[in-house]
Order: sequence, then C-alpha cells, then structure tokens
Amino acid sequence: MENTHADLDTAPDVPPARISSSRKRLLAVTGVLVVLLAAVFFVATSGPDEGTPFRMVGSVQLFEPDHVELTPSGCRGTGEFADVVENTPVTVYDDAGSPVATGRLDSSEPVRADRDDPASPVIECSFTFVVEDVPGGTGAKGGHSGHAAHAAHEGGDAVLQVEVARRGKVVVDTYTAEAGLVCLTVVGDPVT
Repeated sequence: MENTHADLDTAPDVPPARISSSRKRLLAVTGVLVVLLAAVFFVATSGPDEGTPFRMVGSVQLFEPDHVELTPSGCRGTGEFADVVENTPVTVYDDAGSPVATGRLDSSEPVRADRDDPASPVIECSFTFVVEDVPGGTGAKGGHSGHAAHAAHEGGDAVLQVEVARRGKVVVDTYTAEAGLVCLTVVGDPVT
C-alpha cells in the first residue's frame, strides 16, 4: 500500500479528554468555597470607613419621680430638671471636645412603677434622640459606655462625648454610638 500525502496529514481520531462527574462536583464545590471564603474575609475586614457620617440613635432617662410631669405628648422634667424636655439639644463632641453634630430629644414616654397599671405613679421620663451626620469612627468593637469607655479611650478605642442640655458630657465609644446603643441618664444640676 502506498502512502499518499493526504494520508500523512490526517491524524487519527482521538477523543477529547473527559472529566468525570465526581471531579466536576469537586471543582464546583471548591469554587463555591473559594467565593464564600472571599466574601467572609471581605465582611470581616470591612467596617465603617473612618469619617463616614452615621446617624446616632439613643435614649435618655430622667430618674427623678418628684421632677417628672405628664404632658399631652408624654412627659417632661420640672424644677431643677425643667431643661429636660422634648426638643432639648443633644450635642456630640469628638474625643478632643469639639462639637461635631447636634440633635434634639424627640418623643417622651412616662414610665410607671407598675407598667400595667395606668394609675401607678410615674417614676421616670424616657426620651429618644437622633443626631444626624455624626462623623464615623473606627468601628472598634468595645461595647463600652460611660466611664468604662473613658478607660477604653486610654487604650486606643475611638470615642465620642454626648451631652444633653448642659448637664455634662458622657464618653461613649464609637462602636456603641454607631450601633444605636447609647443610653444616658440625667441626674443632678446643669453644668454652669
């Protein structure tokens, strides 16, 4: 038999490489795991950008039963606490003490000694507040508030100071502030 040029140019038919179904599943599972791990890493390492403004939400409790008065919209402070009413300024300061944002006390709600008995005496007046455009912090997770936050501040966590009326500043870490967990208590005379 004589070989012709046409016979040399034709290669024998070779079937393409096949990937078994178990290997396909392994590759698919590996791909999904890589994507999931990348997403977990992204979420774990990302947080609020420093300086990104946020909305601080919190509450203020006036625990002075002799100085709480009922109003048509809720309650208010009286006597030496007459400055603790709806629309009272709430000022946020940076850790250096410079004012950075201002809000106001919003709605108030009387708290009774027996919450289920409307005739029960009022023992507290609770207010909510919102302060818009508070400069963001590091988002450091500390979960501190009050004096514990001051100790955290000395350790490097970012903090803010919050003041209701002129009753003194309370130190709050930025994680607590950004999470909407600020809860303040009003006691004593205003700061002069």
